[in-house]
Amino acid sequence: MSDRLKVLEDKMPQRKLQDAFASSLHHVNNLYTQYFGKEQRRVLAHMPFLVNRTIVNQLHQRFPAEYNTTSSNRFRNSNDMQFAFSYYYYIIHTKHNQTISNFLTDVDLNNDGVYSEGELKVLTSRLFTHPIPANNRTWFRELLTNCSKLHDIKYFTPDTIILCPNITSLVNASVPTYYDYPHTIVDDKDVTFKMLKENYTKIMIDLDYIRRTPKKYICLNDNMDHKSPDHARNQELLQEFYNTMFPVASVFEVSVHNTFLYVREYREIRQHSEEMLAVVCFMSVLLVLCCCVKRRLVVRVVRQCLCNIFR
Repeated sequence: MSDRLKVLEDKMPQRKLQDAFASSLHHVNNLYTQYFGKEQRRVLAHMPFLVNRTIVNQLHQRFPAEYNTTSSNRFRNSNDMQFAFSYYYYIIHTKHNQTISNFLTDVDLNNDGVYSEGELKVLTSRLFTHPIPANNRTWFRELLTNCSKLHDIKYFTPDTIILCPNITSLVNASVPTYYDYPHTIVDDKDVTFKMLKENYTKIMIDLDYIRRTPKKYICLNDNMDHKSPDHARNQELLQEFYNTMFPVASVFEVSVHNTFLYVREYREIRQHSEEMLAVVCFMSVLLVLCCCVKRRLVVRVVRQCLCNIFR
């Protein structure tokens, strides 16, 4: 995710959001603020995303109404659960606290069920920030002494130490938080995103930048006016760029020498070719039938002539 992108709230100030994509980000951001608290959620980089179906199912179970609304929208809508944004911030925000029992048991390093003097020092180190001031150490020892006298405790164990209210409060504040889905947030240095419009010169500048500084992920967002007089020239510019930068055709392309810009054009040509093939096949069959009929007629005429001669 990009650290250079502004926070989502700053990116979309007080104005009517006409972009359905941006509106859906704002929608998910508000929803997650209600569930996970207010945090800075930045726009994800434009790149491929891997998803885990189990996590997707959890999302659908946690926000069923929102996902039903999303699936009922035929096109992008401002109330969509924007896929990548909702998925990855769910991973980031889903976490749980270690239980107090596990926290105290982990301090019993030799697993004998009783805290030794050294293990009490380990507990102290996990309850206070470092470096631990001397007065905090003294105060903690006083808490242990007073608690042992009050409850007649000879040896502190993970079970008996929680009888001390002040110590229990310290433990509650020190229990660590664990992420359900460990993750690492990185910058967008391997991603290039360019919004292409109808300006021919600007497209050349953007494509030259990519040629000069190629990245692992390249996203060219087609925001061009396809009715513009310069559109054909812009398409030629893009076609030349792709053929040069990516000379090996993808397995998803129609063919190695695919010249179609749209699937619709390919389907129209293919349908026309199939219709012409059907016509050719029909004419060929008709010609063969005609030849067969004529051949039979000629044989009958010859046979009749021979019969007349040898009578």
